[in-house]
Amino acid sequence: MDYKYHDHVIIGCSECEHPLQFGVLLSGSTIDEYGGKVGEGYTCISGSVIQRQMSLKIPQTRRVGVDIHMDSNLLKTFFPTADGEILPQLRLLAKGDDWQTLVYPEITPTIQGVVQQIINCPYHGVTKRMYLQAKVLELMTLQLTPILAHQEGLQPSPRLKSQTIARIQNGDFKGLGFGLGLFYVGTRAGDLDNSFELPDYLRTDAAIYYRRDALKAAINIRNLFDTEYYSSSGGLRTFVRTGAPFTIIGSISWEF
Repeated sequence: MDYKYHDHVIIGCSECEHPLQFGVLLSGSTIDEYGGKVGEGYTCISGSVIQRQMSLKIPQTRRVGVDIHMDSNLLKTFFPTADGEILPQLRLLAKGDDWQTLVYPEITPTIQGVVQQIINCPYHGVTKRMYLQAKVLELMTLQLTPILAHQEGLQPSPRLKSQTIARIQNGDFKGLGFGLGLFYVGTRAGDLDNSFELPDYLRTDAAIYYRRDALKAAINIRNLFDTEYYSSSGGLRTFVRTGAPFTIIGSISWEF
């Protein structure tokens, strides 16, 4: 989003069904009548189902950011338990017939950077779709991680399915598909004495493949955005290993 209000505005919202929403403003702000604020240091996660009646105050300003709406069932896809259900920590965002939950995580430089990358996406076509899917998942993970990390007794990081797959099923490109994999690792001890920590990281992998009859071809991309991270330490401060950089591996095969 990128637009400007030329006057101060108060918007009345009636009670209604509402999808799961992730919102970040780089410029501008919104304040609801209950004191919740988006912008000026805070992002917003709105749970799905029933939104309360409320009024929103929007000052005269330019608003720049992203606003993502989705079905809450997608939490099962991106943040599943071992049996494929929504993580218990995130069920407050999909309450059935109850009032929606509103959460206002603080914005971070990393979140700001991802939003800028979404707004300024340099790609087109299928590549753009892959890029934006990866960046939306990255933004969701960054906004949800504090919820998971700071609740007592909960897991410190979200668990993402290894890949989200899409394939073109019809037309000349039948058999063409792509996959995205997000791998998040939380902060962890670097040695048994807990004398230092390895920072958390989020790595994005991708794949483009073509399958038609006996022909199989694929391009696998590891660390799509060339993220610098530390994969392990071997238990020693002097033996910290950096993760692999941006890497492309191609393959082709023919089945007889």
